[in-house]
Order: sequence, then C-alpha cells, then structure tokens
Amino acid sequence: MNTIIIALGLGAIALAVAALFRAASSKKATTAPPTMADPAQARRLARAIASDISLYHSEACQDARRGGEIPASLTAALDEGRALFAARVQPSLGHLFDEAVDDLVLLKRKH
Repeated sequence: MNTIIIALGLGAIALAVAALFRAASSKKATTAPPTMADPAQARRLARAIASDISLYHSEACQDARRGGEIPASLTAALDEGRALFAARVQPSLGHLFDEAVDDLVLLKRKH
C-alpha cells in the first residue's frame, strides 16, 4: 500500500516537473532579446565576444597571427560569436563584430 502511494506521489512530481519544463521552453521560444540599435552598445558587445574568443582560443589566435590563415577551431568560434552578435544587434551594425575581431583576435589594429 505504501509503495503505491509513493509511486503515485513520484508520478505527480514527474508530471509537475515536465509541465514546468514545457512552460519554460515555450516562454523561451516566444521571448527574443531586443536588438541593439546603439552603435556604442553594439561595439561593446562585439568587443566582449571577440575578447572571449581571444581568451579561450589563444593558441589558435597566435597561429592565425603568425601564419595568416585562420585555423578551423578558430573559424568555428568566430562563426558562433558572429551568430550571437547578429542575434542581438541590428544588421546594419554587423561590421562592428568584424572590426572587433580584427582588433582583438587578429591584432590588425588600424591606428
């Protein structure tokens, strides 16, 4: 008898948890982050993403700086960073990510 009650209790908990996950995932799907229109904010985001790429892929960045070619592992990280940036920023500001990558990852400073 106690086993049946415990099993029913666990089943109810499992159903409640499943309902919470469904509600959370449906809320995420309908709520998109707002796109940035301010160039200064977009530049800061681009530089933060590029800085993270440079930090976590420092060896690949050094290889790219020395050899001129970008390794596949760095290309994947840059593509992921570009997608993240594009999802948060208006398309007209997309060039800011490339500028940040040139400046921070590849060290192609324009000054």
